[in-house]
Amino acid sequence: RMALTKVIGSGIGTVTNQFADTNMSAGSIIQSTELSSAADFSTTSTSFVDTTYLLSITPQFTSSKILILSTIVGRVDGSGGTLRAGYRWVRRVGGSDTVIANTDGQFEHLQVRGSPAEVSGINGYMYVDSPSTTSAVTYVCQTFKQDTSDISAVRARQLTAGGSLILLEIRG
Repeated sequence: RMALTKVIGSGIGTVTNQFADTNMSAGSIIQSTELSSAADFSTTSTSFVDTTYLLSITPQFTSSKILILSTIVGRVDGSGGTLRAGYRWVRRVGGSDTVIANTDGQFEHLQVRGSPAEVSGINGYMYVDSPSTTSAVTYVCQTFKQDTSDISAVRARQLTAGGSLILLEIRG
């Protein structure tokens, strides 16, 4: 924590725009954005598909990092057999997708073997990305069901169920 100090005296010169983003030191948070709503999402896809957890930010500097802070209330429904589903994060710039978290395609973020026929959990993510651009960047959580799973639906619940998505631009 750093305190602000008022400097009083003659001959100190003029101080202007000392707190402008370009003057902030590396590691300073210079921008934040928060998802304001996300509807319930459900899929039966055996390929990764976008959930309703997506948010855009336009970095001010190519050297900036983006910190993704997210909680997603996930759930899988099925027949009580093997239920396996995965989540991943994708960076989307100009229509091009890059997987940035869960790059190996892990499919067991939510799972149960045997009973019950439903399982829920909180999927928390903290990830630092380096998009190296000043173009708009969209971050989206994707999900899918494992094709050997007895899942009838993979869900990402609405924000009011306890979800969140915050993006912070950190000065590089």
